[in-house]
Amino acid sequence: MPSERRKYPRLNVDLPIQYRIDPSTNRNGRAMNLSEGGMLVHSPHQVEIGQRLRSKLVFIFDSEIDTIETEAEVVWRDIYFNRAWGDHRCGVRFLGIPAKDQNRLKDFLTSLS
Repeated sequence: MPSERRKYPRLNVDLPIQYRIDPSTNRNGRAMNLSEGGMLVHSPHQVEIGQRLRSKLVFIFDSEIDTIETEAEVVWRDIYFNRAWGDHRCGVRFLGIPAKDQNRLKDFLTSLS
C-alpha cells in the first residue's frame, strides 16, 4: 500500500469556492477536501497543471459565515463525471495565505477533526 505523501492530512468537506486564474474572470466550484497545505477542487471549468489560482473559500465557523483567501498552484487534474460538482477536478497546493486567514483555516480544520 502506498504511503501518504502529504505533509498535512486532508479532511473531507463540501464548501463553495470562487477562484480566478486571471483578474477578469471569476469561476465557481466546490472544495471537496481541505488541509493547511492544499485542497481538492471540483469545477465545471478545466484548469492546467502549473496554473496559479486565487481563491476565496466560504465556510461557516462559530455560527458565522467566514472566508479564506488563498493563492495556489494546480499540481494535478483529471475529469470526474459528476454533474452535481462539476466535471473537472484538480488538486492545488497553497502558495500563500495571509496570516489572519491561515489562523482561521487552522481553527476551522481543528473544529472538523
